[in-house]
Amino acid sequence: HIYTSNPAGTARLDFDSDSAAGLLATLEAANVSQAKAVVDWVRSKRFGVGNDGIEKSRVGAIQNSTPAILTKPGFPIWYVYAGATDKLSHQAYQTAQQDRRSLVLFGSKDGMIHAIQTAPTTMTTAPSGAEAWAFVPPKVASGMIADFTNSLVSGATEVASFPDGSPTLADYRKADGTFGTAALIGSGAGGKSLLALDVTSTVTTSGAVVGPTPLWTTVPGEADAGQAYAKPAVARVLIGGAEKFIAIAATGIANENPTAPFTKGRVVAAYEVATGRLLWKFQAQCAVTSDVATFETDDDLEPGVPSFNGYADRAVFADACGYVYKLDPARDLAGGWNDNPGLGA
Repeated sequence: HIYTSNPAGTARLDFDSDSAAGLLATLEAANVSQAKAVVDWVRSKRFGVGNDGIEKSRVGAIQNSTPAILTKPGFPIWYVYAGATDKLSHQAYQTAQQDRRSLVLFGSKDGMIHAIQTAPTTMTTAPSGAEAWAFVPPKVASGMIADFTNSLVSGATEVASFPDGSPTLADYRKADGTFGTAALIGSGAGGKSLLALDVTSTVTTSGAVVGPTPLWTTVPGEADAGQAYAKPAVARVLIGGAEKFIAIAATGIANENPTAPFTKGRVVAAYEVATGRLLWKFQAQCAVTSDVATFETDDDLEPGVPSFNGYADRAVFADACGYVYKLDPARDLAGGWNDNPGLGA
């Protein structure tokens, strides 16, 4: 079960040669024949040694993508502060997913995010080790024709477009008010984009594959983005008295701008998890070189005199020039700059 999406990352598509006609926009293919050739190449065995003793593999190298483990949901850190309605809603989510199959999620050089089943009580027998599904991010797919063409010319597999980031898994509130699980995966060395998937229930308790639901895709910093190395953070924040689940993402040092002065990879951006709507941006002095961390603080000397209430009120990250930043993520600036003097804030 291999999937991708439309270019906006909002509608799932099958990634197979029978579906090639519907993949033209995602692959940026000239025609159906080209799309079929690329899909068949991507799904083929093209990695590894490939001699008489060791055949080639369909799964590419895992370069920087630290796997994330999807398990049944537990109590979130904000639960103790939640109201009765929210507690009951999250308990309903936990009950509905109490038998959820565990999955190992990671990105690979074959261009896919893989979901491998892992059963805690049967570690060496089925279903452990069986791949449930894979997903090709649309912005990765758009670079596959170039990889395919370069590989044909050189006579060896060449891959420049692939998902290489470490997935972030987190609970979030869906548009209908219920809770679900989101996965956010950056492209790392293989690109500049960020993909959001709903992975609440992708395999039934009987083993039938339902697959993930694409939510959105974006490029943090857009034209000013670097390689999407930074692991995004998901935070529950309070904005104008309303709860929001936001994803805070950055990229990093760009392949085309690897040394100072850095003009790429400096933008950190916050998005609504459910919709992908951009809330704010922040520009660091240099390319961001750390993951993003969020937390809650209780200190009278902090701006705004924050107190513990179950909502994150600080985000921290660092850059290539040695600067460490702490800012308030709980802001909706309609995509504007978050306290960056001279940049419109």
